[in-house]
Amino acid sequence: MVARLAQEGYVIQPRDVFEKQTISQLALAMKRSDAAAFYDQSPVTGDVRLLPIQSWFFEQSMTNQDYWNLSAHMEFKQSIQLKQLTQVLSKIVDHHDMLRAMYTKTADGSWIQTIRAPGITPCVTFFDLTSVSHEEALEQIRMETAACQETLSLERGEK
Repeated sequence: MVARLAQEGYVIQPRDVFEKQTISQLALAMKRSDAAAFYDQSPVTGDVRLLPIQSWFFEQSMTNQDYWNLSAHMEFKQSIQLKQLTQVLSKIVDHHDMLRAMYTKTADGSWIQTIRAPGITPCVTFFDLTSVSHEEALEQIRMETAACQETLSLERGEK
């Protein structure tokens, strides 16, 4: 909200969003800026410095760093075609640079973050569970999730 208002030429502090409980209170805290802010939204590619939290992550002694990621389980209320889903995910990956990040461990043990160019097709796995019981479906989801989890690699993206 703060960034969007800045694009329109208004300034509001992030903490105001949490502290002001009504639109009228937010409006009173908002100020007009001389110029609308512009944020370059072109894709970022190439080597990018690690953020402090990323540096901390790589400093940890973990048995399998590839496993530390976020997965999501989605259920759709309507039928969706695999091609549609792949296209939508491709657009999301193209837009969000960090979803194209790969990491290389150097000889001295430090890590380099590289953002790949847009155009990566994400791996989407489809399996039909319509003919199995609810319990069998849950077990199949657990197995497929574990299998997908094993394909992730910090250095290669997907294995």
